[in-house]
Amino acid sequence: MTGREAWKHPASSGVTVVVPVLDEEDAVLGTLDALDCALASYPADWEIVVVDDGSRDRSPELLAARAGIRVLRHERSRGYGAALKAGIRSARFPWIAVIDADGTYPAAAIPRLLAVRGRCELIVGARSRRATPDSRPRALVKEAFRMFAESVTGASIPDLNSGLRVFRRELAERYYDLLPDRFSFTTTITVAAIADGCAVHFAAIEYLPRVGRSKVRPFADTFRIGRQLLRLGIRFAPLRTAVWGAALCGAGFALSASWHAATSAPTFVDAGYLVAGGAVLALGGYAERRRRRPLCAVRSADGR
Repeated sequence: MTGREAWKHPASSGVTVVVPVLDEEDAVLGTLDALDCALASYPADWEIVVVDDGSRDRSPELLAARAGIRVLRHERSRGYGAALKAGIRSARFPWIAVIDADGTYPAAAIPRLLAVRGRCELIVGARSRRATPDSRPRALVKEAFRMFAESVTGASIPDLNSGLRVFRRELAERYYDLLPDRFSFTTTITVAAIADGCAVHFAAIEYLPRVGRSKVRPFADTFRIGRQLLRLGIRFAPLRTAVWGAALCGAGFALSASWHAATSAPTFVDAGYLVAGGAVLALGGYAERRRRRPLCAVRSADGR
């Protein structure tokens, strides 16, 4: 069954593949060809929804001439997350598969990810860390983000922000208030799902060379992802997040005290780091108690 015919045969096991596109004229048709091949023998209904996020190259013309897909278009770029949300809202089926249009993710892996959906709400195509062509500074930042996310969730996260994944549409709808319009969409849904106790599975995939130019802005997008991770930590694990803050204050105290000990007498600034660290821990503990209180009340009412 082709994507063009899928809407005629609704099924609870059907899948909508959402492909966000921004200036991908060199790769998008190859990605769509690979999706058609991967899903040709899929035993349930499927469709492909391409969201053109304000492309200024030939992508709109190429998509308009392509049969078997639905195309949504933003007149101006709203962001990667906004494109995904637009595709999810328009989906006809309860399962969503997401894949980038730049040729880096293997479309052939989607049926393998879908095969696990009976046991999981989110299945992530996990790239090998050696396969991602990041500079050393960027790799260190991404590793720090991953370690922070693991400390917040208490779970191993092999790939925090893979652009190839399968999930229930209801899962995304549950976190619409958290899901950003930029690149931290995938990071957010990964952390939120694990922190809430959803069944999440990571399946190893290969990572291919990119076709065209990356749209990631290293400084702005890294800052946004860091800010979003902090927001998630405060929401889902305030005390664990506070421990990170207190550790930073402790490191500031150690550096400041060492500097003043070598150059002058200690100052109130040194003590300020300790006070700030204690205050962060106290606030984290208070927020953790407040976060758990409604759950305890529900359990008491049920007598369990």
